[in-house]
Amino acid sequence: SSPEKAEVARQHGCDYPLLSTSDDIVARVRELSGGVGLPVVYDAVGAATFETTLACLRPRGTAVSFGSASGLL
Repeated sequence: SSPEKAEVARQHGCDYPLLSTSDDIVARVRELSGGVGLPVVYDAVGAATFETTLACLRPRGTAVSFGSASGLL
C-alpha cells in the first residue's frame, strides 16, 4: 500500500511488489505472467479484494482466502 512497504518487500526478496493504491493489480499480474495469470493467490483482506484475487488467477488456479480484514465474502 506504500512505496516504503514495497521497498521492505524488495529487501526481503520480492521481485515485483505491487502497490494496491496506485498499480492496476490485475493488469500488472497479467503482464508479469505473460497473460496467463497466477497458479495461486493468497488473500488476507477479504471482501474488498476478492474480485481482484479471482481476476489474477490462471484457469483452474487456487484462491486461498485466510482473512477478512475488509469484511466477509
